[in-house]
Amino acid sequence: DVFGLSPGGKYAIVKERNKNDIFSYEVATGTMRNISAGIVDSLQETDWLGSRGLGGVIAGWLGNEEAVLIYDKHDIWMMELSKQVKPVNITKGFGRQHNIALTLVSGGTLVQSFGRKELFYLSAFNPDTKECGFFRTKLDNKSVIEKLSMGPYNYSISGSPYSFGSIAPVIYKAKDAGVYLLARQTATEAPNFFITRDFKTFTPVSDIHPEKEYNWYTTELHTWTSLDGRKLQGILYKPENFDPKKKYPVLIHYYEEKSDALNVYITPDLYEGANIDIPTFVSNGYLVFTPDIYYTMGDAMQGTYDAVISGANYLSELPFVDKKKMGIQGHSFGGYETNYLVTHSNIFAAACSAAGIIDLISGYGFMGDHGYRNQAFGENGQNRLGASLWEAPHIYIKNSPIFSLANVTTPLLMMHTKNDGACSYTGAMEMFIGLRRLGKKAWMLAYEGDHAVFGKDGLDFNVRMMQFFDHYLKDKPAPVWMTQGIPAEKRGLDYGFDYDTKIKTPGKGLLTREEQNKVDSIIGRKPIVIELK
Repeated sequence: DVFGLSPGGKYAIVKERNKNDIFSYEVATGTMRNISAGIVDSLQETDWLGSRGLGGVIAGWLGNEEAVLIYDKHDIWMMELSKQVKPVNITKGFGRQHNIALTLVSGGTLVQSFGRKELFYLSAFNPDTKECGFFRTKLDNKSVIEKLSMGPYNYSISGSPYSFGSIAPVIYKAKDAGVYLLARQTATEAPNFFITRDFKTFTPVSDIHPEKEYNWYTTELHTWTSLDGRKLQGILYKPENFDPKKKYPVLIHYYEEKSDALNVYITPDLYEGANIDIPTFVSNGYLVFTPDIYYTMGDAMQGTYDAVISGANYLSELPFVDKKKMGIQGHSFGGYETNYLVTHSNIFAAACSAAGIIDLISGYGFMGDHGYRNQAFGENGQNRLGASLWEAPHIYIKNSPIFSLANVTTPLLMMHTKNDGACSYTGAMEMFIGLRRLGKKAWMLAYEGDHAVFGKDGLDFNVRMMQFFDHYLKDKPAPVWMTQGIPAEKRGLDYGFDYDTKIKTPGKGLLTREEQNKVDSIIGRKPIVIELK
């Protein structure tokens, strides 16, 4: 695969998929050279199985198309383009030795050219502490990696996979001066712009702090042991007015790895409907926990179970956690994980699944309006099944929640869009109808759109999700839409948000006694027998 062209178009950088070798292809002569030979450290791009990183990504170019700079997951390598010589680790292995991911600081561009004697500024991220900062070095062998600053911040930096937030991730350099403009944030301080000359001291040039008007949140990094013995990390979000003497309900929210966002400022947004709005939930008296999940090929949902259940067990031992009032929520792949968890555990008081997969077998052949086929996504993509349906049908069955609906004891709120091109809407209906038939407590919110909801639909979903969790985790009254539903003819006229003054909590399932008896009688009837004579 070609993944880069030199600035003048003289060379193409080529990499074999799932292999460590990188080649330069000289366009004029057709000469192919292995320019990464001798590198032991992984140059693989971060895949669905790995943590966040830049392995195998181009960092920049040297001179007049003389060399290319390539990231591994910690350091930066210089590879000559015109001759096959041993690559040079220009960060001298410092990143790997100290478990820090180093990224070149570019003055306003993602990938740029550097001189061989130029001073390099490097952004740094420590995946253990989540601190960010800056270092510097030169290409010559005598230079050392000099630490400039590290702290509990998150900077907006182009090309860094550890840059989060709402401000464009770019550091701007003054045209004729060694002055840089960049954005910095923490979990408790909104992103603001700073200028620096040395990446040691930073002078603010903006002062925006909307969080001071609200009961904001704080973050804590927690480490615990998963059920499979692996050390995992997660963020615990607490309200600013946290009282350690109280017992708090907890929402566990997940999607791959989230702990790297420890120092990230989350802007409330009730008009985007997919994931829980963490600032709003925390400000209203919830704790929110976002655990990292480690997956293995061929058994991704076991990794989900091990991480989330162990995380819940860990939280239940904290004195301020109400272990009987714990809920889970996820969207997309996180929705799939929610579907799996409610069919394989009974420790949660409530769950919300948004746009999640339910049946990997029917989903294997699903093709949405965009024409994307799910086979590759299932086998080697995020689902991590590791084989085709016909090579390992048992894996597809084991990881499909549809086969375990009878085990569900957790009240479940489902959300899906009718035009979802990633996760089949009919698959979601499979699950909802199955839960209804089994007499489980389940609700289905169906919206127009594709995979997520925005605007008034996003607000509608967020209000209902808050009411749902408030009922099961905070013992608030149930709204009418949960106890009685909303007839189709009243859609858009009666939203059912008012609390039900007659029915305290939804009953078992959605069928009336008469409807249930009718269904049971039909199911029990003898089939028609056709005899061939």
